[in-house]
Amino acid sequence: MDFWAEMHGFAKGDKQGLKSALAALVRGVKLGTEVARKVMERKPEPVGNTLVGRKKPWMPKMRYLREEELVGLARLRKLPVEGMRAAVADRRLAFCQWPYDRDRPDGVGPMSQPSWVVTDPERWVAQFRRLDGKCYAGREGNEVKSWSTKNTCWPIGAGQVGERGRIMVCEGGADMLAAYALRAAAGLEEEVAIWGVFGASVRICEEALAAARGRRVRIFADNDAPQERLYKHRGAVTVRPGWEAAAKWEGQFSGAGAARVDVYDLEPMGPEVGDLNDLVSLGIEGVDLEHLFEF
Repeated sequence: MDFWAEMHGFAKGDKQGLKSALAALVRGVKLGTEVARKVMERKPEPVGNTLVGRKKPWMPKMRYLREEELVGLARLRKLPVEGMRAAVADRRLAFCQWPYDRDRPDGVGPMSQPSWVVTDPERWVAQFRRLDGKCYAGREGNEVKSWSTKNTCWPIGAGQVGERGRIMVCEGGADMLAAYALRAAAGLEEEVAIWGVFGASVRICEEALAAARGRRVRIFADNDAPQERLYKHRGAVTVRPGWEAAAKWEGQFSGAGAARVDVYDLEPMGPEVGDLNDLVSLGIEGVDLEHLFEF
């Protein structure tokens, strides 16, 4: 104790100084204990590009879309309703109120809107969009086209491959619904699995990539308009964002042991075809399904 008092500049016989030093020591012990407790309670960060250490997000109450809602959504997206029904049967498409108000039994709060939600039975991730096609009001007064939960590294459908030998990978919930329509038109429900990735910036997690090992994969890149980006060391570079994402995923699938991986280019079909949703909305009758699924 004398050593601690001297350390803080008090004389050896100074009782008041001794009390002050003791109080400082107690405060230090308490602070150190609190810091240690917080360190012990700190949740581990996810290690690498994996689901290890992650928790599944909270999900709102959902139900199946009613027939009139399915028809309305098909009309909104200009997609065949048969593909929507197939997605519902696979538990990929549902209805909910979003944003969901947990304090109300029906979940309907001041900001809630009837919405369609894209997810899968694994419930690692979900994406919400308004059924009327409008935007949500954002937290900062902006408009939000869609909401996605955390864990977007999990492609929806990655746990539903089954015995299928081929996987078609597309970006976003709307393109996933279009993929269902194309697969149904080709009659390949038992041969081709459908994955939907929420965002071009996503890196697919290891657990999902493992499901593609030994299978053939085709990535349907969004036909985005070329953009010029300015890099510090490379200067101005013209890129196609959709193809950047596809190239990244192609490397991931190849590294994970997929039997074959390629990227399907929509650009030859014209600027009006920006993604699979656009392709199907123009009419499946004009699509070369044999070439589309030739992988």
